[in-house]
Amino acid sequence: MQPIFYQSPAGYRAESERISHHLWITLPIAVTVGLYILSVVNPSTYRAYLQPEGALLETLQSLLAFATAGVALRLLALREMRADPLIAGWLILFVVGGVYLGGEEASWGQHYIGWNTPDSWAEVNWQGETNLHNASIWFDHVPRVILTLGIVVGGLIVPWMKLTDSRLLWRRVDFIYPPLALATLAALLVLAVLEDAIDAATGLFRSAVAHSSGEMQENFIIAFLFLYVMFLWRRAREVRSRGR
Repeated sequence: MQPIFYQSPAGYRAESERISHHLWITLPIAVTVGLYILSVVNPSTYRAYLQPEGALLETLQSLLAFATAGVALRLLALREMRADPLIAGWLILFVVGGVYLGGEEASWGQHYIGWNTPDSWAEVNWQGETNLHNASIWFDHVPRVILTLGIVVGGLIVPWMKLTDSRLLWRRVDFIYPPLALATLAALLVLAVLEDAIDAATGLFRSAVAHSSGEMQENFIIAFLFLYVMFLWRRAREVRSRGR
C-alpha cells in the first residue's frame, strides 16, 4: 500500500519552519522557566492556584487531553484516514488515550462536582479518589513510562532520522511521524525525567521547589500529544487538498 503522505527531509524541516521559532522553541522554554521560578520564589501562590487537584494546571491538562481525543476522532471521520488501517488504528489509540488521560486527571469529574469516594474504592486508591491511576502502577507509572519513551523516540530520534533521510523509517506511515517543532517539548520532558531521578536519589529539589517533577512531566506529555494531533490535522488537510 502506498503512503498517503510523505515528506522529504527538506519538506519535513519546512513544515515546522513555517511556524515562528518563538512558538515552538522560545514559548515552551519560557513557560517552563516561569513555572519553575514561581514555584521557588512564591511557593505559596504555586501551591494555592496551580498545584492542587482541580486547579489551573490539572484543569488545563484535562481539557487538552479531551481536546486531543476530539481532534483524533475528527480525523477518523475523514475517509482518507480510515482508508489506511494502520493510521486509523493509531488515531483510535489517541481517542481512547485522550479520554482516559482527561478523565483520570479530573478523577472523572470528582474534582469539580465533589462526590465522595466509596469506602471500598478509597481503600484501594491511595489518594481516596475515583480514578484508576492512583490505584495501581499499571494505570499510572507504566502508561507514563510508555508515553515518555514514545515521546523521546518520536520527538527526538525520529526527527533526526527524518532530517538525515534514514532508510530505517517506514515511508508507509510517514503521516504519523511527529514534526520537528515538537522536539523542544520532548527535550523538556527528558529534563523533567532527569530532575525526578536526581530528586529521588538525593532529595535535592524536594525542599527547594513547590512543584513536583511528575507534574511537569504530565504538562509536557499532554501538551506534546495535543500539539501532535494538531499537526496531524494540518497534514490531513494537505492530503485532502492533494486528492481534489
